[in-house]
Amino acid sequence: MNGASPKPVPESPAHSTAADRKRKMLVVHNPVAGWWQRNKLKRFLKSLRHHDLTVTVRKTAHPGDATMIAAKAVTSGVSTIVAAGGDGTVRETAQGVRGSDVTLGFLPLGTANILAVELGLKQQPEAVADALETAVPQTCYTGTVGRDRFLLMVSAGIDSRVVARVSPRVKRVLSQGAYVLAAVQELCRPRWSGPVQALADGREISADLIIVTRAKHYAGPFCIAPEADLRDRYLYVVAPQRRGFFAMLRYAAALLTNRLASLPDVDIVRAQEVTLLGPADHPVQADGDLIGTLPVTIRCDGDTSYQLLWPEQSLPT
Repeated sequence: MNGASPKPVPESPAHSTAADRKRKMLVVHNPVAGWWQRNKLKRFLKSLRHHDLTVTVRKTAHPGDATMIAAKAVTSGVSTIVAAGGDGTVRETAQGVRGSDVTLGFLPLGTANILAVELGLKQQPEAVADALETAVPQTCYTGTVGRDRFLLMVSAGIDSRVVARVSPRVKRVLSQGAYVLAAVQELCRPRWSGPVQALADGREISADLIIVTRAKHYAGPFCIAPEADLRDRYLYVVAPQRRGFFAMLRYAAALLTNRLASLPDVDIVRAQEVTLLGPADHPVQADGDLIGTLPVTIRCDGDTSYQLLWPEQSLPT
């Protein structure tokens, strides 16, 4: 036996491919949602590269682009896709990765960023990058509303009318202030358009505002459905029962103090199928974007999942 050192065994192509794939990340950036946070995106990308990740950035130009970019990336050897934008951006991106083993991360750059609250994500981009490195993939499900999909919630009533009032130009300038202005204008309307009528697993519900949610939170950090979980296959219907201007003010105050879900005149119903019946042609919003008008039928797609990166320290029990 000679004294020569054994030659190293070359790494198998399969192992090399798997290792390379694990370090490849695509960031899908909505420049409209995050135009005023460009520095935040730069800091996030810098932090990712410090983690020795190969990062590619693709910008969206039109509604639906995030879905097409993500779906194409699924077949290109990317291990993780990060949606950098608002809740609408992450909704579109999730639609592109659903049914695959590609994990979905989120950099909150939008207005409300409800998903960031749901995940317990901090706002500092460096903290988000660190969280992605150790986050745990969780199997989650999207909801369906007609032909569209949503991650968080669908609603009709005063808030969908507010969304319909907000123009993209005003939203870019005022951010959350655009919604506050539109809400004041909507509350000052001389008359209501009538209650929203719904069926939740056959149960009749009527209210000025009906929220069908898969998330605990609404309009940012405010909890409206404590039992909701993106990982289960249920919808939660939140319907404040009193009507009129002063009732809406009372509910708004309760929302801002995280008491809405505890009010005795707020119905919270778990369901598998919800139909928002009318008024006909009333606007409907999903994850902060206007998607159409009533009537619509809402379900949870329990057959097709996506893998959402959830910071380990904030995982629900």
